[in-house]
Amino acid sequence: MKKSQLTGPKTIQIVEQTIPELDENEVLLKTIACGVCGSDLHAYNFSAGYEFVKKDVSLGHEVTAQVVDVGSNLSRNLIGKNVVVQAMNYCNRCESCKRGNYSLCKENKVLGLHFDGGLSEYFKVQEKYIDVLPDEIDLHLASLVEPLTIAIHAHKRLNEDLNGKTVLVQGPGIIGLFVSLLAIKAGAKTYLSGLPVDKEKRLSQVKAWGGIPHVIGEDQIDEQVDFIFECSGAASALFSNTSLLKKSGKIVLVALYEKSTEFFFTPLVRNEWALIPSYGSDPEDFKIAIDFILENHEILQSLPKFYPFEEVNQAFLDSLQKEVTKAIIKFEHE
Repeated sequence: MKKSQLTGPKTIQIVEQTIPELDENEVLLKTIACGVCGSDLHAYNFSAGYEFVKKDVSLGHEVTAQVVDVGSNLSRNLIGKNVVVQAMNYCNRCESCKRGNYSLCKENKVLGLHFDGGLSEYFKVQEKYIDVLPDEIDLHLASLVEPLTIAIHAHKRLNEDLNGKTVLVQGPGIIGLFVSLLAIKAGAKTYLSGLPVDKEKRLSQVKAWGGIPHVIGEDQIDEQVDFIFECSGAASALFSNTSLLKKSGKIVLVALYEKSTEFFFTPLVRNEWALIPSYGSDPEDFKIAIDFILENHEILQSLPKFYPFEEVNQAFLDSLQKEVTKAIIKFEHE
């Protein structure tokens, strides 16, 4: 089989390797499609905070695949099923897992960072981390399920009825777009902010969905908002729009950051703003995301650009340079 390996900063090599052997509760998966995530880009850059990433790992956790073999403890009825894979491998034993907060598992390991992920022809996971896909779903588009779960989890962390509210989403990456789309669907007046370079592709997308594009340095928002979702990952943008937030408003922190930032906390205290971090997603979010993809298939078609496996480095470089909204690697098996 062919496997990609992260061998250095901005360097992925495709090598030959034997197909993984299975333990009793594992499934062998044949990759169909795998998206390039922001976390993959951080690892690709060898960014601060990603020192744990395993040497020579195959990246990729936004993945759809087909079950081709199963361990001795599992039903062979799984073979041939198309699945999406949960990125976070939780222990189901720690305090967080017992509370249902699986994304905060003490022993959490992430597919494609701690161990080989979907940017290989074949890979393996434990059976409990897969969700079987319905027959009618587009298997390439279904690789958007995992990033969609991040947005779903962020909305659940906010835990507010958005109908009739005003929302600002900072950062028009795939997570910011999905957070915006969910807010629009929930009935919120939704602004999505981005840089001038984002105007033509990403910000125009939210306009087509019924949201309001906000170009930083060009446009102004002339009202205060109820909630801010921070999805940009830019430390300089983290608290840049707090003047727009109503008293007792809430800020949901969704992105991960490569640099530290400073913030003057007195306005936060005086206005009783709530800071709500949102990390990853939980197993139940995948079922919600699968249904959402099925129901909104047509409006999601314009988001991805597809690359063959052999062009994996180009897909990463295009993603870093914001040439694409979402790069997805398609696998063609002989």
